Amino acid sequence: MKKVLQISFLLTIFVGCNSSYIHSSTSHYEAINEGDLYFPLKPDSVEGQENDKLITFMNKWYSENMVRLKEPVLYKHTGRDFNVFRFTKIGTWGESTSYRIEKTDSNVSIVKRTKDLPGNLIADEKKLLSKENWSALEARIQSIAFWHLNTHGERGLDGEEWILEGLDDDKYHFVIRWSPDLHGDKEFVKACNLFEDLFKK
Repeated sequence: MKKVLQISFLLTIFVGCNSSYIHSSTSHYEAINEGDLYFPLKPDSVEGQENDKLITFMNKWYSENMVRLKEPVLYKHTGRDFNVFRFTKIGTWGESTSYRIEKTDSNVSIVKRTKDLPGNLIADEKKLLSKENWSALEARIQSIAFWHLNTHGERGLDGEEWILEGLDDDKYHFVIRWSPDLHGDKEFVKACNLFEDLFKK
């Protein structure tokens, strides 16, 4: 009986210690924890907006959603042997979903995760894609001059936050648009919708 309890205790520790790790395509990412910031932080003392940086309030808001989606932090992984594009849609009053497409030497994969409003992960799926799929995504990303787009756009109330991130060798960039499907940013919307289209293939 004592041995059974010891084994149960060890299993509990093992599961507990690993519960914060991403469980789809995770070998090159570190553990995630409550309070982690997913984007470079702009000091509140600096006025105005900066590309590829977020003020504390926005950073915490987005990061809380990313933690609950069990997504990895991307910007810390420049200079690695993989490339990533991630599209995340954060709903003010509903579900939030992320699509992460990664290319390594061996394959291309897409991970879709969805959480409900309380923060429960209700979908976690992974599929393999072709190199042609990756090329199509890169072409669409290039067509909107993603790497040169301003991080920040016009803001509004309620609606959805659309976040498009890219990690390519030694560079990282992210772009945020507020409900672009309702405010005329058609090419950006097409680029983001391609993630869902590729997942459905």
